[in-house]
This record gives sequence, C-alpha cells and structure tokens, in this order.
Amino acid sequence: MDWRSIENPDAVLKTVPLDDVWGISRRWKDRLNQIGIQHALDLKDADPKRLRQQFGVVMERIVDEVRGVSCIALEEMPAPKKQIMTSRSFGEKLTEFDDLRAAITHFATRSAEKCRQQGLATHALLVFIQTSPFDTNPQYSNSATTTFEVPTNDSSKMVAAALQGLKRIYRSGFHYQKAGVLLPDLWAEGVVQTSLFDTDHNARSDKLMAALDDINRRHGKQAIRYASEAISTRWHMRQQFKSPSYTTSIKELWTIQI
Repeated sequence: MDWRSIENPDAVLKTVPLDDVWGISRRWKDRLNQIGIQHALDLKDADPKRLRQQFGVVMERIVDEVRGVSCIALEEMPAPKKQIMTSRSFGEKLTEFDDLRAAITHFATRSAEKCRQQGLATHALLVFIQTSPFDTNPQYSNSATTTFEVPTNDSSKMVAAALQGLKRIYRSGFHYQKAGVLLPDLWAEGVVQTSLFDTDHNARSDKLMAALDDINRRHGKQAIRYASEAISTRWHMRQQFKSPSYTTSIKELWTIQI
C-alpha cells in the first residue's frame, strides 16, 4: 500500500504502537513512554533535536522517517551483528586473579552496553585468557562458555557469567597478557522468547539497565560501575605515549598565552 494514498495518515499513526516502528526497541519504547510518547503519532509530533539529545542521531532519523523525510537509504542499513567482542592486551603481565577479575568485569560490562545500544541480546558468553605467545615463561590459554536460559543484555548477568567462567579457567603461576569477552550468539532484543514465569524480574532488569545507561550517559562513562572492576587498574593499557586528543577532548585543547 502507498502511504501517500491514505486519506488520514495521522489517524493511522495513532493506532501504531511504538515497538511496531522500525528501529524502536522495547527499551526505547519504555523510555519514550516515560516522557509522554505513547504511539507513532506522538513520535511524529515530537521534537527530533530533543530526542537526539536523549537517544542519539538514530532516533532523530526515525522521527524524520515517520514524518516522511527519507534519511536512511536501504543500502545504508547495516546487517545485524552476529557477535560482539571486547578484548584488550594488558599494560603489564598479570598473575593475580583479582587483576584479571577487574579486567573481565569491565569487558563483560562493556559488551552488555554494546548489546543494549544496538537492541540485541545474547544467548551465550565466552570468556578467555591467554599468555603472550612470545613470552619465554610457560604458555597457557583457555576459554569457558556460559549459555543463558533466556537471551539477555543485563550487565549483572553477564558479569556473573564471565566471572564464573574465569574461575573455571584461571591457573596460578602464569603471566597473562590478554583477556576478553565474546558474545557469539546474538538475537534482536524484540524477538527474544522470554520466560513465562519471570516477567517481573525481566521488567525490573530493563528498568535497572535503562537507569544505569542514563546515569553513565549524563555523568560520563563509568560514573557507575561494578565493584569488582574497581579492585585493580593494573590491566589498563599504557598510555604515557598516547597521541593528544586535540580534536575530540576539550581538556586537551591547546592554551595560547599572548
């Protein structure tokens, strides 16, 4: 059907739920409801610049699309991601479990954030650790996979799964150079089959993660983080020779005295 041939398109938009609009996830729907946007017509009448400040440029484009302004060509739409990897080589070789625990907590948290940003959920989580292949010390590498009963993008569930996996594969006496978290089985958040007996918990989880993301977006990354990440910073990359960020960080702008 040609949309332009509809006599009263606003009346039709008023009957369209937000989660039937392409690009609106369940989490975004709940957040939009909280600010008074209940259906597609409300979305059309909303201020796209204001919504961009709260949700990003993708939401602004969705509003324009609902208004009939083409913003995203079909060939520009990326294919859904099949996996998410968060990994890093350490600034120094690690031997203690707590140092690895802090790193893995960060990787799991960041992976969960990526999932939520892209409207995805994962059915499995893989954690791995490894020594340097160029090290003269004994070599070791291993991984552990956890499968979730219901696909999730909840940071707390991912952190718990990642740390349980780390406990299974960690061996003392090795100098670890790298670790990471892989989400190998991703699903679109809107098509995930939830548990019949766990709806209240899922709703609480969604609200908690939305609040966590909102606080970190307003007050800076990692304004709120899990305690197990804060127990060590030894895994951080060495950055004493990092190039200045003149064009992306206001703190690093040059000061010229005349």
